[in-house]
Amino acid sequence: MQTSGERVGVQNIGGRGKNKGNIDIGGRTGFKDPLTLIVITSIALGLIILICIPFPFLNFIVSLIYKPVKENPFNILLLGLDEVIEGTVRTDAILLAIIDHVEGKVVLSSIPRDLMVDGSKINSVYERKGIEALENVVEDLTGLKINRFALVNYDVFKILGDELGPIEIMVNEPMYYHDYVQNLTIDFKPGVVYRMKGDELLAYIRYRKNALGDIGRLERQKDVLKKMFEKAKNMDIFRLGRLYSKLKKLMKTDLDLSEVIYLFSKVSKNGQMSFIGFPYTINDRGEVIVDKKRLGRYRDSLKELPVSGIRKSYRIVILNNSTLKNRVFEARVRSRWRKVMGWEPEKVIWEDTKINMKGSHVFVLSRSMVDKEAILGFLKKVYPEETFKVHMVSWMEDIDEYYEIMEKLFEKRIYVERPIDALIILGTLGGG
Repeated sequence: MQTSGERVGVQNIGGRGKNKGNIDIGGRTGFKDPLTLIVITSIALGLIILICIPFPFLNFIVSLIYKPVKENPFNILLLGLDEVIEGTVRTDAILLAIIDHVEGKVVLSSIPRDLMVDGSKINSVYERKGIEALENVVEDLTGLKINRFALVNYDVFKILGDELGPIEIMVNEPMYYHDYVQNLTIDFKPGVVYRMKGDELLAYIRYRKNALGDIGRLERQKDVLKKMFEKAKNMDIFRLGRLYSKLKKLMKTDLDLSEVIYLFSKVSKNGQMSFIGFPYTINDRGEVIVDKKRLGRYRDSLKELPVSGIRKSYRIVILNNSTLKNRVFEARVRSRWRKVMGWEPEKVIWEDTKINMKGSHVFVLSRSMVDKEAILGFLKKVYPEETFKVHMVSWMEDIDEYYEIMEKLFEKRIYVERPIDALIILGTLGGG
């Protein structure tokens, strides 16, 4: 497997310490100016703290000055602004972050930017009426109170990529685009694992020229956010403070640094991140509208924070083995999983791969019996009327058949980023 795009690592970020207290200024110090002695003593003590005291204790010291967040869960409205590409101040991405800082869970839900609200697209609300109006709209849709907001420029991904990267990304299809106005070139090859930082990562998440358009772009952004979340868990609070000061130049927010430090400290150790899709549908005029039939369940899912019921994030790939050979199959599959499980499979392959199999199958790649039972439990919930033949690939059952399928996918330029927990061959039409 090829790799590309690796750059020099992240700068080490230090900090400054201060000491406050009463100092006995006597004639034996040699300093005539008491203020000079205070300054020098403070600097010396600060250096001693930074050099000698371990980071866990420093974290404790900072915990004495950070601002505890009382509301739980704590809901932050994240708005992506792509002024350079769009040429407007409309919100290019709308993301709700629900942070349970007691349980250490983060749930993200993306609201389609083209969603029609009161006769106009939701991404125009901020431009026309301001942040409070947009917060009110999102609160009405989700049933949750917005505690803070952050309006960010897409260049934050460039900074995050440099600080947290490299981020490993498997590119599944050709991605080429050149913007002469911005002097921006996107050129990624399928089947290559890129180690992306800065400019490359920004270009990757911006790309929207593929067949799935904005949907594909949102999926890539979700993948990048998950990987960044895992990388960020290893940061100490001083590095976090330095990073936040850089990001704030590209943000408009009412979040305090003390709140950021508090929330980070609560979710960074064993925190989990998951995504809940927003319930939308397309009307006869081709407009994106709220799916009112599923809106109630969506609101319940946001309040329940379903990540708590999942032992781990299972990477499941679903392969079309039905008579429906178009993107409607993928839409049905994702809709069914969102509706029943509250989350979606890692990848849905809707194309006709001409595999020589009948019915539905599940190839389990994990050796764990717990994982096997969990995956079969998912299938029983999502497709209660479907019968699946089970293949334990990790136990060398039908391993040749599994690799034959993967080879056919590769021949058709369909790439699956591994490792995965299960490959599901779905003989039904995907549900609804």
